[in-house]
Amino acid sequence: MMYQNESSPDALVPFLLDAQAEIIDLIGRKYGKEDLGGTAGESGVPAAGPEIVSRLLIRHCDDPEVRAMIEQRYRECGRILGLLSRTHSGTADFFKRFDQTSRSILLYLSEKGHATLEEMSAATNASHFEVLHRLKEVIIPESVKLYGKPLVTFMESATDPLTGERILFSWWLDDGVLKETGHPEVTEDDDAIIVTMERAGSDLPRSMRASASCKHGILEIVVNKGGKSHERRPK
Repeated sequence: MMYQNESSPDALVPFLLDAQAEIIDLIGRKYGKEDLGGTAGESGVPAAGPEIVSRLLIRHCDDPEVRAMIEQRYRECGRILGLLSRTHSGTADFFKRFDQTSRSILLYLSEKGHATLEEMSAATNASHFEVLHRLKEVIIPESVKLYGKPLVTFMESATDPLTGERILFSWWLDDGVLKETGHPEVTEDDDAIIVTMERAGSDLPRSMRASASCKHGILEIVVNKGGKSHERRPK
């Protein structure tokens, strides 16, 4: 699957259709095509609607393989939704820094959690060299610059916490990096600009005075922590 338009919820549609196709294919192989009730056309591409898929899932919900596939896809869907939600939050600027291939790599890793160079190359339609270049020269340095640690790391051996499987020679997405506190999130509507930032410690009062100015397209917000008035030094 080629990963494009990552900043839009539409990126989830191909994934869901692909998951539906896999479920139908599994049921057809195990129980025969006649059990599908004509859900697949002459081309073999599933043509089932939500009602037919629901009926198949209800009929075979006790099948361990069907249940395992649904659970795996559910987890992967959650990873994609997590990335999509971040692209519409204050960390959107982080993903917008990257080129299309780099963003495709991040989306694929967000779905899978980990991947080999071969898997990322096939998913993004990029060569091994291109993927490795994006990881080492683009994604990792940019994440270290912004968050103080790499977003993606290579591990010769690690255990997938979701499956318990031992994974060899793969790249892993450290999802917690994007959830680190201290980075402001900015939202804006017709009436206000709201800056939200989690700050450790209890040294700040509940209410503070703030002032803001905008010059040459640069917005500057100054928060008075309760002491003397803050005076900006001339630049």
